[in-house]
Amino acid sequence: MTDPAALPDLGAYRRFVVAFSGGKDSLAALLHLLNLGVPAHAIELHHHDVDGHGPTFMDWPCTPAYVRAIAEHFGIALYVSWREGGFARELVRDDAPTAPIAFETPTGIGRAGGNGPAGTRGLFPQRLPIFGCAGAAPL
Repeated sequence: MTDPAALPDLGAYRRFVVAFSGGKDSLAALLHLLNLGVPAHAIELHHHDVDGHGPTFMDWPCTPAYVRAIAEHFGIALYVSWREGGFARELVRDDAPTAPIAFETPTGIGRAGGNGPAGTRGLFPQRLPIFGCAGAAPL
């Protein structure tokens, strides 16, 4: 059991944002907040739709409906974001900028990005250097 003196003053916060994949870890985080007495109206779930509202490619087909059902069951606000074209579009990107991100807000749909430099992905997963390791080669 955690010493109550070690817990933050949860009453000092107006809003609690949970990055909610729908997996066991994010569900446990949500349930823990509720168990600590955080009211549902103070919690927001933020879910990123990896498939970008397109055909199922990387995520389970049931994930969007499951995430919404959890939010509705607990009476918690849910905001969804997605990269236009999803992960599948990003994989085949050829001499084009990364697609914009669309996201739900309390007042409608917002959009950001998509105007960066043209590039080509063509790899899965993308090759990245390991930062912080002297002389490390790309993966």
